[in-house]
Amino acid sequence: MKRPCTVICLMALLAGMMGGGMGCRARSAALRESPGSAGGVKKAVKAPQLPAGWFLRQRRGRRGSLPLMARGRALQEARARGELSVAPGSWIVAGPANIGGRITALGVDPANADHLWLGSAEGGVFTSTDAGATWSPVFEDQTALSIGSIAVDPTDSNTVIVGTGEDNGGGFSYDGEGVLKTTDGGLTWTNLGLAEVRRIGRVAVDPFNPARVFVAAGGDWFNRDANRGIYRSTDSGASWEKVLFVADDAGGIDVAIDPGMPNRI
Repeated sequence: MKRPCTVICLMALLAGMMGGGMGCRARSAALRESPGSAGGVKKAVKAPQLPAGWFLRQRRGRRGSLPLMARGRALQEARARGELSVAPGSWIVAGPANIGGRITALGVDPANADHLWLGSAEGGVFTSTDAGATWSPVFEDQTALSIGSIAVDPTDSNTVIVGTGEDNGGGFSYDGEGVLKTTDGGLTWTNLGLAEVRRIGRVAVDPFNPARVFVAAGGDWFNRDANRGIYRSTDSGASWEKVLFVADDAGGIDVAIDPGMPNRI
């Protein structure tokens, strides 16, 4: 008898970051009635604008949700116009150091522990071949620079899967553009889809069957989103199936494969 696949996935409740959470439903334009004046006439006055309301509006856009990959398209256009050329001179770190300059993902070559892959909250992907003494960027041509997860193929050192869109919470990073994959050590990248999930907390590759890949998708942080959940591919990312969905306000933040029992997720 074939053993059924047991799914045990850690789901991060994101309801507190939806439109109904964090006190972000401040209605700065809403009107409330003031105490009656002479003659019983009541006057409408504007409610105070709260900082949380500004935070939410900045990240939801005028239509209630930021268009998918809008930032990436703008970055691409700026590059085409030559507006992002390298500035002359040298640079030193001047801070601040608390607004997004953080490491969000790390991958290690299973055949060479000195070969590392690093993903940042808003700086793309870097690789090192000397155990971290020096680093080289390999994601500069991409427009999705917010990295959520990195998974190195357990059988091929040159194959790496990157889930874009940091899913750690907060407001200092951006939506991603789905899953990207390289098979030549980072020289070129192919987009495997799932841009609609916006945020990816984890990519897990089956250690015995690398064509089997799982993705934990967080979805839109500031709106209800039916694209949240756990996705699976059995053809190296050519197609995806949503295999776990809890609610449109409960996203997947992590997923792991039991190395001793790969059907236990």
